[in-house]
Amino acid sequence: MKRILIADDSPTARTLLRHLLESQPDFQVVGVAGDGIEAVRLACSLRPDVATMDLAMPNLDGFEATRRIMQTCPIPIVVVSSLVSPTERSEAIRAMQAGAVAALPRPPGPGTPGAERLARELVDTIRTLSRVKVIQRRILRRTPEPTRMIDPKQRVVPRNRVQIVVVGASTGGPHALAAILAALRPDFSIPILVVQHITPGFVPGLRDWLDNVCPLQVVVPADGQPIRQGFVYLAPDETQMGVSSLGRIALDAGNRSDLHRPSVGHLFRSAHTAFGPAVAAVLLTGMGHDGAEELVCMDRAGAPTVLQDRATSTVWGMPGEAARLGARSLRLPLDEIGTWLNALRLLQPA
Repeated sequence: MKRILIADDSPTARTLLRHLLESQPDFQVVGVAGDGIEAVRLACSLRPDVATMDLAMPNLDGFEATRRIMQTCPIPIVVVSSLVSPTERSEAIRAMQAGAVAALPRPPGPGTPGAERLARELVDTIRTLSRVKVIQRRILRRTPEPTRMIDPKQRVVPRNRVQIVVVGASTGGPHALAAILAALRPDFSIPILVVQHITPGFVPGLRDWLDNVCPLQVVVPADGQPIRQGFVYLAPDETQMGVSSLGRIALDAGNRSDLHRPSVGHLFRSAHTAFGPAVAAVLLTGMGHDGAEELVCMDRAGAPTVLQDRATSTVWGMPGEAARLGARSLRLPLDEIGTWLNALRLLQPA
């Protein structure tokens, strides 16, 4: 049975959420909070599997309540609020900065257009996150560790000079990306291309967040833009991002039938085609299997590859699938991935 805490100042919204969640045979609502102070108290006393969190609440808002919960008694928090929408994208990013794992619009009442889809998305998200463990959040600043040499007996030395790094992430990815990019050295010179599955409309806010913590410049690129050192390229919404053999960003609309737009698999295939084993790939936390097969192909071709380990992944889906398929990649905790990237330039062949 999945134990859930609901935090929302609206009695109507609390009733609707409770009815929706308790209609699931494996869900149990163990507490209801009407403000942020009560949400923090109940989260720490009840230790539910998941909490839903409104953002605009009296006494203590959902941002600060989320931050306090993640600092004192961390649990997976799903923001469920009318403030989460493409027109209010900064609010969702602020919630994730505070420690929320996901941010979803509040489902409207039954019979409203889109209600069934939003309700199903909320239920599926809670069911998935109820099985994960989260850790205390620390404040991220631009304080990269001094680069240290990684023991070559424990780390694979690339056979080729790495010309580009590609990174894929989904659920839990924004925090993972922020931690990794914040750890990079200011003189890190290998271009980085990133695909993050995120709700359409939220990429600009995510770019701002990552750019604030990363010593490199984080941009959402245009089609045909040259790939340059000192930049991190974040895939745009509902667009497939790849690279051309000329070292330029290649964007296309893809197909509406594509499971993911942008797709980690598309980026990985494209980079592997353009750069062969001179590309390094990192597959981070996330539901599903996007990018897993492509990472295995890159690994077998001799490219250096890394999987975020199970212990530090919010959901060990994508990296876990790559491991299941036989990837020989390094499995590193989140706080070592930035160090590994920094060391790439020291491990380059002469």
